[in-house]
Amino acid sequence: MAYICQNCGVVTDDSNNLCNPVDEEFKSRLCSTPAARVCSEKASAIKYSCDCGNFSANPQHLCHPRKIL
Repeated sequence: MAYICQNCGVVTDDSNNLCNPVDEEFKSRLCSTPAARVCSEKASAIKYSCDCGNFSANPQHLCHPRKIL
């Protein structure tokens, strides 16, 4: 089973590695994750931003993802 961090969008099989985990099966896009809520230890995993100003490690969790250069 995969878990996703509701704060930064990082996905992992071990929920202990996330600061705010939820079962990925029940989550859709996470365009409610402002930069201030990204887990500090997971910040390096953040590779995408969204037109709405939010961030994620995975583009599928954003409504209009763009790779951070």
